[in-house]
Amino acid sequence: MVMFRYILGTLLLLAGTAIYLVWRPEALLQGAFGLPAGSLEAPELSGWVKYSLTDGLWYASLLCFEPPLKPGNIKIITIMACAAGPVHELLQWAHIAPGTFCMMDLSTYLVILFLYLTLCISNPFQKLKKAFRISPSRLSSQ
Repeated sequence: MVMFRYILGTLLLLAGTAIYLVWRPEALLQGAFGLPAGSLEAPELSGWVKYSLTDGLWYASLLCFEPPLKPGNIKIITIMACAAGPVHELLQWAHIAPGTFCMMDLSTYLVILFLYLTLCISNPFQKLKKAFRISPSRLSSQ
């Protein structure tokens, strides 16, 4: 289960990075070393995919690498990771953190946080594992 989370987290991180590299290269070199930003020829994407989904995929990746929240086993580092995206966006809204507040970013973070918490609470993978587990008594009778 842990390996699945790490693989999923890596894939989400790579997907977010790929979107960023292909559709937002100007943001990478903005003022870095005085180099002009390059531009790849790529099909146009919607603003949500280009801007909010990228951050959302990185946020989901971060949550994949954290220990899941379980009743009775709550890790402070996981709480901090869960709060990172939405809190940062709210701090931008309050002009405390640098950046521009975006309601779509906040919405994306909250949807991902909701999915994460739902998966932690319901633990569907554990239920699937139990459903497909073959008991030793069944094996010996065959």
